[in-house]
Amino acid sequence: MINPEPGTEPSATRPEPANCVVAGSALAEWVAGRRRFARLGLAAALGALGAFAMAPCHIVPLLLISFTGLVWQIDGAQRAKRNWLSVAGTGWAFATGFFAVGLYWVGNAFLVDAATFGSLMGVAVASLAAGLALFPAVTLALAAVFWRSGPHRIILVALGWSASEWLRGHLLTGFPWNLIGYTWGASLPMLQITALIGSYGLSLLTTLAAASPAALIDCGRAGDAKLLRSAIAWPAVTAAAFGFIAIFGVARLQSKEPPDVPGVKLRLIQPSVPQREKITSGNAARIFNEHIALMRRPGSATITHFVWPEAAVPILLSEDPGALGTIAQVLGPNQWLLAGSARYEPATASHPERYFNSLHIISTDGVVVATYDKHHLVPFGEYLPLKPVLRLIGLRQLVANEVGFTPGPRLRTLAVPGAPPVGPLICYEAIFPGEVVQPEHRPAWLLNITDDTWFGLGAGPRQHFESARIRAIEEGLPLIRAANNGISAAIDAKGRIRQKLALNAIGVLDTSLPPAEAPTLYARIGDLAYLGVVFALLILWFVTRFGGFPPKLHTPFISPIG
Repeated sequence: MINPEPGTEPSATRPEPANCVVAGSALAEWVAGRRRFARLGLAAALGALGAFAMAPCHIVPLLLISFTGLVWQIDGAQRAKRNWLSVAGTGWAFATGFFAVGLYWVGNAFLVDAATFGSLMGVAVASLAAGLALFPAVTLALAAVFWRSGPHRIILVALGWSASEWLRGHLLTGFPWNLIGYTWGASLPMLQITALIGSYGLSLLTTLAAASPAALIDCGRAGDAKLLRSAIAWPAVTAAAFGFIAIFGVARLQSKEPPDVPGVKLRLIQPSVPQREKITSGNAARIFNEHIALMRRPGSATITHFVWPEAAVPILLSEDPGALGTIAQVLGPNQWLLAGSARYEPATASHPERYFNSLHIISTDGVVVATYDKHHLVPFGEYLPLKPVLRLIGLRQLVANEVGFTPGPRLRTLAVPGAPPVGPLICYEAIFPGEVVQPEHRPAWLLNITDDTWFGLGAGPRQHFESARIRAIEEGLPLIRAANNGISAAIDAKGRIRQKLALNAIGVLDTSLPPAEAPTLYARIGDLAYLGVVFALLILWFVTRFGGFPPKLHTPFISPIG
């Protein structure tokens, strides 16, 4: 037996330290080698860069730079003494940059009543970005517990980021805005896969592909041809997977469409009333008359259903006989109005006074025959969380009434006279994957009414529109969208835009109602489809990490790079 040289041990008991093999450049080592504040600053810059892959820019290749850099940064963070804390900080900084750039438009809501809320704009945007970033900070730190050198670590980044998106979409009332999968918003074929695995599934696969170039900069022995082939395989396989997704999407869009719903003709009203005018007293009558004038535009006699946007006029329609009377004069026989409006209930022995953000169906007689109350409210916009505490420091919700809005009981399918049953979604409710229809009573179409003037004219309304559009693909249901200042549109069950009105245009959109399709896989099983993708990647991680499944318990522990 040959004894080891002094100061060495057999590799079976102490593995050789992994050496970073930089393929063609020292970039990976430079990124991994940043320390403390430099690493946090670089992480924030990488996250901010990734945000430009979202609407309206859709520069998807930037995700390759962003998430590959994140992998390398976690490689470096693993070298720190408290590596879990260093990874958490890196993930938090990366996500803060991503959300700060992607959600900058939230500040527009504070400028509607600038005298009251304008000073809070910067603090609010920064706090929102930093708060949302806590989700990736935690999940990436947990993923890094299993971090080892090798191409398989990109799976951990993808699973960690994806888990943060799912948790962000469900905890604390949820905020699933700008999921990574939405970067494909400019490519309808790529979105078709959401009919199978939903937005969370597409996001997971997109993050995996975006991080895959990091596999080319692997850890092991220099010149190891087997290692190099393994490293090259990861981006190649993810590219092939997205090739399949594209082929699936193109083929799905080629399928023959059934005819539109007979006997239904919709007119979407888009008045583009600035939010400042809605909250200024004395404008109610003028704004109401503008909606009436748009209803009366040529061709109104052929319309069966008129649609007003969310909170269309600054009056309580159900409490205003004069307004209902005027509406009755405009509506002809077999015509109906679906109108967004605030609704008020006075205090009773069982509850205090309440306001609801509602959708009314109004008959040709000027009678409200059905109402849906928005159940998923916007925190700080429509209600104030922890109201007794936050009121003490002078905060209140952005809506004008003093008590805020009360949530409705649940999603509900409404029976619409003269049309198939509808699933109403008021503004923010359209951003929640798998949570847009009443499960026991599937509607035949989705109606999203919204007032995106709160979001300004930049990225916000475009991001909101794309998110709502993907709900149609996920559910296999057409989506009709009436927005105060746009983007109003008629979208079929595969996400194709039949017609639309541009952002901030004033006008009407007359459209037929596209048909519903059979429930998609995602509509039937929801996020179980996404969990199936997660499970498949976990198996792949075990196989590539341990060389077999189940894992071999005697496999030597390989320390992080460094």
